[in-house]
Amino acid sequence: MPKLRNVSTLCPKLRHRGGGRRERSLYANGATTVLVLGPVLNTVGLGLFCGLIFALAVYAVPFFVAGSIGMLTFHSGAGVIGALLVGIIVGASTLVIGHAAFAMMRSTTLRTAIGAVFAVPAAIAGYHVVLAMSRI
Repeated sequence: MPKLRNVSTLCPKLRHRGGGRRERSLYANGATTVLVLGPVLNTVGLGLFCGLIFALAVYAVPFFVAGSIGMLTFHSGAGVIGALLVGIIVGASTLVIGHAAFAMMRSTTLRTAIGAVFAVPAAIAGYHVVLAMSRI
């Protein structure tokens, strides 16, 4: 009797030119895989994106201050490189001063005011990012 070679490694009982049946319900095809993995990966990606938005929202005030001072410096005639350097220095110092002031204050009212200075622009920026993403 001649030896028949296997056609598939997934179904070794399938022989060349027939000779075996497989149950199609045991094997997932491409559409089923996409239907299962699509929502899972979509949820994971959306969660990672939201985490990134919340992590970057802390830097909304320093970014706004850096952009404003950088544009002011550029329009005063400092040039592009000077405006970038001044903007980066002012933005970084805003972040450091804000965090240091929040950590050193004992008064709850002053801590609330400093927190609001950082939280309100972050909330506005987060709202606009979510609005823009929902329109996409």
